[in-house]
Amino acid sequence: MIKNANTKELIERIFFGLIFGGSVPLLNALMALWISFMFTSNEKTIMIATFSGLAAGIVISLIIWILIKPDVYNLPRAILVLTYLFYNVCIFGFFMGVPVFNVIPGFIAGYYWVKRKANRGEVTEVEKDIRTVPVFTASIMFLVCVVSAAIVLSSKSTPGDLKGTLHLNFEITIPMVIILIIAGGTGLVLMEYFITRFIMRKTLTPVSR
Repeated sequence: MIKNANTKELIERIFFGLIFGGSVPLLNALMALWISFMFTSNEKTIMIATFSGLAAGIVISLIIWILIKPDVYNLPRAILVLTYLFYNVCIFGFFMGVPVFNVIPGFIAGYYWVKRKANRGEVTEVEKDIRTVPVFTASIMFLVCVVSAAIVLSSKSTPGDLKGTLHLNFEITIPMVIILIIAGGTGLVLMEYFITRFIMRKTLTPVSR
């Protein structure tokens, strides 16, 4: 049982280490991609620049983890917030502005936070955090939905795109789009809140024993 628990903890530390450490190579690659786009349209050059940025980021991340040896459960809150925001932006961009998949970071944030508190001997504080952490993740989801809504409403072709995508036999109007945005956005914000809260509750039960 102890061996299984130690293995699980090691896997979790590796997982969170990859999340935090992986943000540096990913950020470098994206920066190299954007900068190369500013100076050239040559696909080969852009690809070389992107992979060079990724490689440089991996080296930087490895140096940080080898020399500093940061504990994934004792990172400053500023790094946690910035990492959470970064991955939300990446997910938002990867799925081309569709905010549905931005619920994923809420799962991880809820699980991580309880594990962080447990490893720091602060399990008694989790009950209070169960009220605040979901509010944070839901707030970020709200901002994501606002940006997504702004993009959708800024395009005049949105009603026609929806009609074609959903194969509807009636016209879609802007008021219909707005209602859909409000209903969908509200649902996603509430989903993010309750998912984060649920994950924290489920994670807290075994660690508090």
